[in-house]
Amino acid sequence: MQEERSPRQVVELYLDALDRQDWDALGQLVAAGYAHHSNGTDFTFEQFRARTEWLVGGIRGLTLETVTVVADGPDVAVRWIARGAHHGSLNGERPTGRDVAFPGITMFRVADGLVVEDWQAFDERHLYTQLSPFVGFG
Repeated sequence: MQEERSPRQVVELYLDALDRQDWDALGQLVAAGYAHHSNGTDFTFEQFRARTEWLVGGIRGLTLETVTVVADGPDVAVRWIARGAHHGSLNGERPTGRDVAFPGITMFRVADGLVVEDWQAFDERHLYTQLSPFVGFG
């Protein structure tokens, strides 16, 4: 008999699969009807995947560092920092080659061993300020 995973364990597996961009493993960790809410926009799993692939296309070597994890019942909050190098255009800007880092927080809701939905907020302005070719822009 397979041991039941805690919501925290499910989220840790999710974050590991996301960091590796293992979409098959990630897909097995989300419920049918999964919803990713990010900075006021809602995404299906496939839309979330496409958005993440777009971001990775602009930021080479994108990785997530988990800073803090707090679990309470089915809810798991994660504070993280994403890091990589700006080697592709995200919004029409020229790649700078600079290392970038931006912080964020994601709140996950887990049910029956699967991520049902999550709410993510990250500092987009901080990221885009780092992509500017002008010192002090922002």
